Amino acid sequence: MRGRKVPNVLKCRRDKLAEGFEMLRRLAIWAVVFAVGFCTIVHLRPEVAKVRVTIEGEKFLIDGKPTYSDVPNVNPKALGMLLNSRMVQALFDDENPETRHLWRYPDGSEFDPERNTNEFIAALPHYKAHGVIAFTINLQCGGPKAGQFTGNQPWHVSGFNPDGSLKPSWLARLKRVLDAAQKHRMVVILGLFYFGQDQRLKDEEAVKRAVVNTVDWLMKQGYGHVLLEINNECGGGYDHAILRPPRIVELIRLAKERSNGKLLVSTSFGGGVIPPDEVLKAVDFVLVHGNGQKPERIREMVRTIRAKLQSWGTPKPIVFNEDGTDLRNMEAALSEGASWGYYDQGRNNYRDGFQSPPTNWLINTPSKRAFFRKAAEWVGIVPPKGITYEMQRILIARLDPSLNRTICVVGDVNGDGKEDVVIGSRQKGKDSLVWLEQKSLTDWQVHVIDDEAEMLESGGALGDVNGDGRLDFIAGGDWRSPHLWWWEQPADPTRKWKRHIIGTFANKFHTQLWADIDGDGKGELVTWNQGQKALLWLKPQSDPRKEWQSFVIARDVDGEGLAWADVDGDGKLELIAGNFWFKPSGDVRKEWQRFQFAKGYVGTVVEAADLDNDGRVEIILSEGDAQYFGRKEQGRVAWFKSGKDPRQLWREHVLASDLVDPHSLIVADFTGDGLLDICVIEMDFTNRPQVILFVNKGKGKFETHVVDSGVGSHDAKLIRIGNKPAVVGKPFTGRFLGEVHLWVMKE
Repeated sequence: MRGRKVPNVLKCRRDKLAEGFEMLRRLAIWAVVFAVGFCTIVHLRPEVAKVRVTIEGEKFLIDGKPTYSDVPNVNPKALGMLLNSRMVQALFDDENPETRHLWRYPDGSEFDPERNTNEFIAALPHYKAHGVIAFTINLQCGGPKAGQFTGNQPWHVSGFNPDGSLKPSWLARLKRVLDAAQKHRMVVILGLFYFGQDQRLKDEEAVKRAVVNTVDWLMKQGYGHVLLEINNECGGGYDHAILRPPRIVELIRLAKERSNGKLLVSTSFGGGVIPPDEVLKAVDFVLVHGNGQKPERIREMVRTIRAKLQSWGTPKPIVFNEDGTDLRNMEAALSEGASWGYYDQGRNNYRDGFQSPPTNWLINTPSKRAFFRKAAEWVGIVPPKGITYEMQRILIARLDPSLNRTICVVGDVNGDGKEDVVIGSRQKGKDSLVWLEQKSLTDWQVHVIDDEAEMLESGGALGDVNGDGRLDFIAGGDWRSPHLWWWEQPADPTRKWKRHIIGTFANKFHTQLWADIDGDGKGELVTWNQGQKALLWLKPQSDPRKEWQSFVIARDVDGEGLAWADVDGDGKLELIAGNFWFKPSGDVRKEWQRFQFAKGYVGTVVEAADLDNDGRVEIILSEGDAQYFGRKEQGRVAWFKSGKDPRQLWREHVLASDLVDPHSLIVADFTGDGLLDICVIEMDFTNRPQVILFVNKGKGKFETHVVDSGVGSHDAKLIRIGNKPAVVGKPFTGRFLGEVHLWVMKE
């Protein structure tokens, strides 16, 4: 028996060893697979994936395919071309305090380089959607003053220090632009030097260092979608001889050698000028300008350059990266197989052009629209409709600027079928509480409701309090007052209204709603009583001049905005306030049930609407007073969608997270496409408040558009002008205090 056991033991050991080796072998295989997979995943991460532009003969390629290859019904003639626009001021900043005032925005605020770059980046997808897949920007932004192209420009608009080093602030803006262009698979023509600014570099060695530093930085970042333009129109106006022909080829060769041939390099010449032979031979692609030329000359230029290149056996792409707004030149260049660039000088008015700051980067003028539409059609793209948006701001009233305006309420005060506006303030004055009668878009008449009203908090509501068929007005006191009031509209609403006290409570009432709370067919009032951190509703007595009954909806809540909506789909309206919605449990006189749909939102303005047309309501919050409520972060704008059970937290969709007190929140179909859009306006606590339109693109997707800037608003409201939605509001503070503005969509 013992003799038989030994072999069995050995066999068992051999089997276990074999199993161990097999396990190690499998582990090794899986380790290799994991390593390869991990490396592949890392290699394919979007943040390190680079777009690369190359040249094959006369065609540009993006990632090995001719440009526009991804367009479904592309015009074959567009393949390999680069439709572009000259946007040299995308990085603009002026360091000369004596000229900086030249670039102020129309509202008088100082030029903001970050805003300028951010607005340019926001416009990129719209350019791309029209087939414009390339643009020229500059590290020296000469020629910003419309019509002034002097040899020694007084403004200091250079991204280079005198020794040729790169300025970090310019580099940061450049990186943002290049990253955005890469995201949208666009090509950037990066210009370095501009006449009138090259003297900012102390000598030729500094010029060379500027080239080397720029190339080194581009290579280090790994950008492959950049074409280098050594300088703009090297034919004249430059202080340094190395930036003029024939020596410009030294810098072209320097850039190519420094990048080991990875960077495609060229330079440009003045309108109608054909580059000299030594330049044509040195560049990777030919840059020319068509300024002031007729279509016949454009064709002649292309034919002459192409004939020379063919005779040398070196075909190269020909690109106009500056011409003008004459689309006949565009047609001439494209017909000859040359890429074309739009150049719109502008007027330094934040409306026209792309060359003159402050620059409006939107496709917002007839000439801009004509170019982008033509570009789209030529490529084979159906021109996008409503791809960019802009609002026109109209001053409709100028009231006493010494009063702090708190109230803005919309309603048909006089029953003429047109919506009017009630404006109130915190101080006594001849127009402390007024209503503006709408006559037309630009014609509004001011009528005084009460010139003794004071201490009014934000909010207010219109409702027929006494049942006489006329709208009365309701508002509450601020932190100095414990009162709620209503004003009785007389038979002639243009005369002063009589004020009555509703009741006395803790101080500060923010936002009021007029609605039938108890179902008796009569209106009641809902309001925040911020002094006691409570939501109240109040019922008028048969004689509303007597103190009203009050009931508590909720305690230990704080906020600002209120909205009614059928939140749970039961056919009844619920109240939305702060992060909660409230539902009566039976007896509306007792505290209501409270359900939380959001977390952490403070100082909120609220709206409710069906944003995605699914038959269910969504809630929109804007943190209009976030900093007042103790948040260090800027205000967010978000919309929330419920799941199957609306009593649980709703899914959050943040539209913006860095707005400065977006206290105005308006929901309406501003674009006329049948989908509800979201508009917010920042209060004017900064020198550059914005009007932002979140355009509803369907299926829960929104596009962000800055549609106006410079004038903020507090508690702006939706108003109908004819059958179209508009926004009416007034500043809370600042130099525009006392003005009432109307914002309407531009056609």
